[in-house]
Amino acid sequence: MKQIFAKPKKASTVIILRECDSPECRFEVLMMKRHPGNSFVPGSYVFPGGGMDESDMEMRVHELCRGVDRDMAADIITDIDTPETALACWVTAIRETFEESGILFACSGGDSLIALDPVDEKKRFNRYRDMLNNKSISFIDIMQAENLMLAAEKLHYYSHWITPFPSPIRYDTRFFIALAPENQEVCIDSRELVEYTWITPEHALGKNRAGNFKMVYPTAVTLRSLASYTSVEQVLNHCCRVQAG
Repeated sequence: MKQIFAKPKKASTVIILRECDSPECRFEVLMMKRHPGNSFVPGSYVFPGGGMDESDMEMRVHELCRGVDRDMAADIITDIDTPETALACWVTAIRETFEESGILFACSGGDSLIALDPVDEKKRFNRYRDMLNNKSISFIDIMQAENLMLAAEKLHYYSHWITPFPSPIRYDTRFFIALAPENQEVCIDSRELVEYTWITPEHALGKNRAGNFKMVYPTAVTLRSLASYTSVEQVLNHCCRVQAG
């Protein structure tokens, strides 16, 4: 009998880095633990992200992408079917990161990302996120209501992974690197994710080897590659070379 393999769903994930105050710590990575009841990699520590929606392909949301358009996206991600799908990878990354972590790579003007630390702003955007997760509002509606642009230029393409054939749930995932926004705090959704931590790549890998920090193979390989860099600047410079081809 012929075996039928699951077709991988397009997805994006964002590796969010922050610089450390201590000279002994080069930088930390945001890691989030998936709910043990999840159907995909339950109980594993992952980077925020998720599957692409049809709405991520729409022209009206692409017109709100700042710093990256469809042609630029297709020049960076060359092994994808259309320029629309290429740019949708950035949209998915920004939307899913907001849904899962509360971090929003968006701006209202100038180079600075939106600040979500004032109490009123935090409450309003938490309500938006709840509505988005409950599918009572769309991501584009939030952006338009708040007169925001998606800060696509803040996300730097890093790598590409596809879940192998034996898995019943498969993803074709684009990995991006981004620097943690100032004036924003992580706030997990408590449904798909149950906790988060800022951790150095070396510490995460050490805990994984000790059996205390469950990760899937692409996550561990990504952390090993990040451990070879001495600074966030060096990681971002690598991404610029990748994007330049």
